[in-house]
Amino acid sequence: MKNTVLIVIIAVLSIFLIGFAYVSQDEELCCKYSLCANITKQCEKEEEAKGTEITSEKGVKIKLDNIKEGDTVEVGFEVKGSVTGSWFTEGVFPVRITEKETNSVIITNTARATGEWQTAENVPFSFVIDAEIEKEGSYILRFDKANPSGLSDTYDYASFSVNLKPYKSVAEEENVDVKVFFPNSKLNPDMKDCKLVYPVTRTIPKTEAVAKAALEELIKGLTQEDKDDAYFTDINSDVKILGLSIEDGVARVDFSKELEEGVAGSCKVESIRAQIEETLKQFDNIDSVIISVEGKVEGILQP
Repeated sequence: MKNTVLIVIIAVLSIFLIGFAYVSQDEELCCKYSLCANITKQCEKEEEAKGTEITSEKGVKIKLDNIKEGDTVEVGFEVKGSVTGSWFTEGVFPVRITEKETNSVIITNTARATGEWQTAENVPFSFVIDAEIEKEGSYILRFDKANPSGLSDTYDYASFSVNLKPYKSVAEEENVDVKVFFPNSKLNPDMKDCKLVYPVTRTIPKTEAVAKAALEELIKGLTQEDKDDAYFTDINSDVKILGLSIEDGVARVDFSKELEEGVAGSCKVESIRAQIEETLKQFDNIDSVIISVEGKVEGILQP
């Protein structure tokens, strides 16, 4: 008997909430209830506004959950969507951001699968728009199918245009201090421990993508003052950061092939890895680092 009364009370309260949401036009509340959602089109409009679907050159459908053609978003926006598992290699595929007017590539990023990618079904993915731009403008987001073989038969892509705005914090010209880590021949003269690296402070414009900015400062290398103090670096200066994502304390950073060019010997490999890891692990939201080169993780920076 008590259970019946409880069920009746819950049903009455639910009907009341649905009616209130509809009458008051509270979209967020109304759309939580299927009965309310079915008697108004406002939820359909809300759903349509969230995302869209684009088609590749070869007819593959890519679903975008939170962005569509012509949207205006800030740098740092995380794009989410899904595409068939065959679009990935090692769980990633390239994303290029180009300036619409000049067609010049601003950055090549990496979209990463957020679910099991070895399937013919659609696989969710995400990536952060972290291009460095000074002013608002029109840009093309281009999704390239992962194609390690380089064969034209397996090549495919899809693209759409968006309006990008720079970080507000960058425009405000606020600064922040970060640390970059280098070996030092004076502090570690015999290099008995190749993983020993030491912090040097850099002052950079304040940005939400502070971890990536710190890595960029690391790649820029040494100042004359650093060299005078016996610091040196084992990282090639022409290395590019292709992508950086941080989730559950794990930073996944993808570099261009130059990271491993000319690298020989276990000591140098350990030093490069330590420079990257310590520079990233200074941030509270990073506990560990996974390094890849053009999407490949296995065998990277191994002696």
